[in-house]
Amino acid sequence: MHIPPATLLTLTLPLLATAHSWLDCVKTSRQNHAALLQNPNQSVRDTCNGWPRNHPNPGDWLQLTLKENFLWPLKEGGNTYACHPGQRSSSSYLSNAPMATAVPGETLVLKYPANGHARKEGSFTNRDPGKVRVYWAGKPATELVKTSDLTSSRIIAEKGFSDEAIIYVKPDGSFEEKANYFSAKLPSGMGEGRHMLVWTWAWDLNKSTGRWEDVYSTCFDVLVKGNGGSGGAVTTTKPTATKTTTKAAASTRKTTIRVITKVITHTKSKTTTTSKKATATSTSSVCSAQGYQGGMSQYPCTGSACAPCRYGPRTEGGYSAFSYTDGKCPWTGGWDCGKGGVRT
Repeated sequence: MHIPPATLLTLTLPLLATAHSWLDCVKTSRQNHAALLQNPNQSVRDTCNGWPRNHPNPGDWLQLTLKENFLWPLKEGGNTYACHPGQRSSSSYLSNAPMATAVPGETLVLKYPANGHARKEGSFTNRDPGKVRVYWAGKPATELVKTSDLTSSRIIAEKGFSDEAIIYVKPDGSFEEKANYFSAKLPSGMGEGRHMLVWTWAWDLNKSTGRWEDVYSTCFDVLVKGNGGSGGAVTTTKPTATKTTTKAAASTRKTTIRVITKVITHTKSKTTTTSKKATATSTSSVCSAQGYQGGMSQYPCTGSACAPCRYGPRTEGGYSAFSYTDGKCPWTGGWDCGKGGVRT
């Protein structure tokens, strides 16, 4: 994802309402993850081997952002349900996007779009993006139905929203969100059968309690093969383990940032040249070029099939595409292809 350097000067409070995310993949196979950690200035190569309920394959970023289709805001309009209406049944999987299978104790790599929130510095809200969680119903063939079912005792995994993010930071201060992951370990005592789980993004910080409150959810199932135990108890993370995980994640982030800085130093002259070329790019070529909905590599589009606001170019070619906010493009420094390609 490309965020122009003028972002912090041009965005206003109404954009806070645009924060949104959802679970795209339950069981992600990362083909070049190690290489991305060393050099994030390259394309992500992932495959999905298990999907959320009612998730299309391939996904359409514009459609997934609509609550009528997939996005589920937990705190909007007096909502009391944990799942989107299209995700309230385990039979809602599409034929080419089946549920994940796993064994007790397996670590699943969940993937979700950051939509501009992976970094505090330079993001359009300039704030901590909060946490992601996975809730487990506790035993096979059991549903988490209401938001009141999402209790802390049912959390089996929790991390910072961007703890495992792959981000390429450019010399001009803009950045591209390559991918956002969440490695969640299933309880070793899970019994054989279908287990219902809920992924949430806890984006709101309750200053009175100090707790991050869940704002968005996606519901999914895992078909467990092999019996790890009775499967009747939720295993929660002990405080000491949480601290260890946090420390490890922080260490990973520091290492990644160090490597990214090295990459920037190595490619600075090349990037500057690319930037000059981008200035001379014609409007028609931008609006007809390869695009990526929401700046996410897994949502490619072309021409008018993309959202109207284009930013870039991206390091792998093409442009990030975003929808209007309050009738206009969200950031300066781009092209508004819905209005003849005028510069934003």
